[in-house]
Amino acid sequence: MKTATCVYCLVANRTRPRLRRSLKGLPYGGPLRLVDVDAGLWIAVSDVPLSRYKAEALKKGLADLDWVSRAAVAHEAAVESFRSADAVLPMKLFTIFASDERARAHILQSRATLNRLIARVTRMDEWGVRVAVRRPTAGRSGSRSAVASAPSGSSYLLGKKAQRDRIVHRAQRARAVAADLFDELAAHAAEARRRPATELPADGGPLVLDAALLVPGSGSAKLKTAAARQARALSSEGYAVSLTGPWPPYSFMQD
Repeated sequence: MKTATCVYCLVANRTRPRLRRSLKGLPYGGPLRLVDVDAGLWIAVSDVPLSRYKAEALKKGLADLDWVSRAAVAHEAAVESFRSADAVLPMKLFTIFASDERARAHILQSRATLNRLIARVTRMDEWGVRVAVRRPTAGRSGSRSAVASAPSGSSYLLGKKAQRDRIVHRAQRARAVAADLFDELAAHAAEARRRPATELPADGGPLVLDAALLVPGSGSAKLKTAAARQARALSSEGYAVSLTGPWPPYSFMQD
């Protein structure tokens, strides 16, 4: 069976990293293994069958969301198994080379860029922070029904203006909450990045903040304390704060 080399991540460590024997990597592939690049640097790879992962087959497979999901979970598990190393640089899903030597040559050609990335993320973890506006309960819709049932004329127009003013005020307050929280938590990070807050969480209302923080391992406790304090303070205003992590530094791979 002809195979190719799938690369999961680049691992920098003072000693050779340990492999979890239970991890196999992508579906239909072989066990996870390490390829030496040079002193203190390895790539985590597995063999994958070309019948499943050459360009034509991969294009067809991408239409199967269940298969892509299983592949993504396996890829992330492989990357996260090395989180205790000095530095881990995750590769994109389906980073595939014709052979180990091709993969190793690619890493060596990119060594200058990779050295900067390794220096950036050594002993760092990624944390995610999100702030969502909770959906109002049914009992809080009285103001809308009051406006709808108000008589026509000036009282109706005043009611509509008041409603618009409340919407504007809430939007302004949400922006201020997002900015203040981001600034406070970013103070605990080496780097922080805001992402477009466009998703709609399943258990809440619209997101007003979605951010990634690159935090030294020694600073994680202070970050969690600050996030918990803000979550308590903002809960009474109807904001839900969530902090997730630690993760490998997926959001900080751009040089």
